[in-house]
Amino acid sequence: MRFDWAEPSTFAPALDGVRAVYLVPPPAELEPMRFAAPFFAAARAAGVRRVVLLGSLIVLPDAPGVAELVAAVRSMPEPVVLRPSGFMQNLLGDHPLAVGCGSAASWSARPGTASSAGSTPRTSPRWRPGRSPIPRCPASTC
Repeated sequence: MRFDWAEPSTFAPALDGVRAVYLVPPPAELEPMRFAAPFFAAARAAGVRRVVLLGSLIVLPDAPGVAELVAAVRSMPEPVVLRPSGFMQNLLGDHPLAVGCGSAASWSARPGTASSAGSTPRTSPRWRPGRSPIPRCPASTC
């Protein structure tokens, strides 16, 4: 199925029979609603109930369109807004964090930390508020 944010004619066919959408906003767009508003209209017309938005923990004060996108998601019958604090891509390749900190493959996790399988910061016995169990690079390199 073809979908293109810049071509609203692709929205209805992509939404046909769909009740839930995992929404990744248009990339590198500070005003996503110029693309997303027609998408939400098509989603409502198609009967979409749940919209799960992959957002960001970062709030951009000069980008009110991002807040409008969150509000549009929350206006749906079953809204979900995910705001992760980081992405694995930030630790790989040429991303500035990866370059400054070294490859994620070179990092190791201690048993019982968030970065080891089956554990989260909230359930880890070593996790304490204000202290992240996730590896951090020295401030001088990031």
